[in-house]
Amino acid sequence: KRRRVGEGKGRERGIASASASASNGNGNGNGGFEVAAWNAHVDALVEVEELRRLFRLVFDRHRSVRTLHRLLFPAVCGLSSERPRLTAEALKAVLESQSKDAKGLVVAGLSVSELCLVISMHKLEERYEQEPFNFAMVYAEWQSFWKQHSLMTSQLASKEAAFKAFERLQRLELVAAVGAASCGAPREFQLAKLMLEPEQVLDAVSRFRRLPEAIRKWALADVSLNTT
Repeated sequence: KRRRVGEGKGRERGIASASASASNGNGNGNGGFEVAAWNAHVDALVEVEELRRLFRLVFDRHRSVRTLHRLLFPAVCGLSSERPRLTAEALKAVLESQSKDAKGLVVAGLSVSELCLVISMHKLEERYEQEPFNFAMVYAEWQSFWKQHSLMTSQLASKEAAFKAFERLQRLELVAAVGAASCGAPREFQLAKLMLEPEQVLDAVSRFRRLPEAIRKWALADVSLNTT
């Protein structure tokens, strides 16, 4: 009998375990032994720390068993007589690939102002070797670029409007808070990190329609040419 979802473990791991677990009805005979062995293997997999982190990301974003089934489907389809068991590596590859694809769709729907914030974060991470940043640094980076170019057809967003855009990027999970050390600091100085790979940022820039050419060149330029 399939266990109840979330029983005896974190809810997201319980859902993952129940989704990948097998059932053979009454569980008698050799089939019952094989199913029990499969389910024990799945239970062990969902305790792998890195997979727990990925399952938590999926759970926090969707909270849907149907979505999890869709994510697990490619890994299950890859099983064969030579590879009869799911592996942590296969699950990690599928989950990370699906996560990147989903983020790409989110980035494609950003406004120009939101994309400029993402570019600013990308530049800061390049310059400071992936060190965390805060909103004040991001806005200063954007402001510095704007002052160096005569973009007469548009204006730099106010700090208040830019901060609202920054908060939306956080809600979209493209930006994440870093640690608890800065929780007591004013919001614009709380540390954060960009949850996009450099190639995802550049791909978004190359695909973005109606993006001013100056912004496109800024995004694609070497970071050493954009120091503040």
